[in-house]
Amino acid sequence: ERLMQIEKDYDRLLWAWKGWHDECGNKIRPVYLPYIDLLNKNAKENGYQDLAEYWIEDYEMGNVTEFESIIDQLLKDIMPLYEQLHAYVRGRLCSQYENRFDCDGPIPAHILGNMWAQTWHDRLDDVIPYPDAPLINITKVLI
Repeated sequence: ERLMQIEKDYDRLLWAWKGWHDECGNKIRPVYLPYIDLLNKNAKENGYQDLAEYWIEDYEMGNVTEFESIIDQLLKDIMPLYEQLHAYVRGRLCSQYENRFDCDGPIPAHILGNMWAQTWHDRLDDVIPYPDAPLINITKVLI
């Protein structure tokens, strides 16, 4: 994981990402699917429709349909911002990794800073628009 956070070399990142996913993904698949079936069975035996309904209960937002509707609306609301942010990050990374991936398509997962491409903060130094400006902390505004 640390390599994915600090490494910048495209080929080395691809080697690590592909190696990890090939090795772990292939080994876990035969165990993972029965595990999900077992979790669903357990949820049903405890009065839930399925595992999703069990997980959603923690949010105290009503039934699965209501929860999914709220999440769908939130996704629609933030999608324009996400698309612009994604395009900006893709453009900056495309400049850094010239001719290594389609600059109009998805960002390759292995260059985003972790094995699952779910957090991009480790690439902030590569994409920040004004690197000399102080970072803004909005935590107080959000609380």
